[in-house]
Amino acid sequence: MSNYQKIWGTVTSSLMIIIFASLIYGSVTTVRVSTITKRLKTVTADSLNQILIAPSNPDWNINLTLDTIRITDKTVINSITNQLNNPNENYRGRGISKTWEADLILDYKNNSNIKLEVLDAQHGICVFYTNTRGTPKFKCDGLKKIFESISNYKEPLGRKR
Repeated sequence: MSNYQKIWGTVTSSLMIIIFASLIYGSVTTVRVSTITKRLKTVTADSLNQILIAPSNPDWNINLTLDTIRITDKTVINSITNQLNNPNENYRGRGISKTWEADLILDYKNNSNIKLEVLDAQHGICVFYTNTRGTPKFKCDGLKKIFESISNYKEPLGRKR
C-alpha cells in the first residue's frame, strides 16, 4: 500500500468518526419536538413558578421590551398557558419579517425550564421551539394582546436606532 492510500484511509476514517461523534452529540444535547409539544399542551399555572419575558437581542431595535418581565400573577400565567395549550397551527411563513420579538421562559417548579422565541410576524404571532432539531414553529395569535399589555408596548425597542 502506498503512502497516498494510507493517508487517505486515515483521513477518511477520521472524518467518519467526527461525523458520527457530532451526530451523537447533537442527539444528546437537543430536546425532542414531541416532548416540548406535550409539555406545552399540558402546562398549567400550578406547574410554574413564574414566566419570564426577556429581550431576544437588546442591541437591535426589534425587542418587545428591554427589561426582563417576571410574571407571578396566576391569572396572567393562566391566560398565557391557555394560549400555549392550544396552538393554532404550524406557522408556514418563510423569511419572517418581524415587528418585535422576545424570549418566553417557562420556569417550572421541577427546574425543567422551556425557552421559546416569540415573534410578532407578518402572518401573526410565531412561537419557535429552541434547542431542538430544525426550527419547529406554530401560530399563537392570542399572545400578542397579552404580551403587549404586560410590557406596555408602543414601539420596538433596542439600543441601536
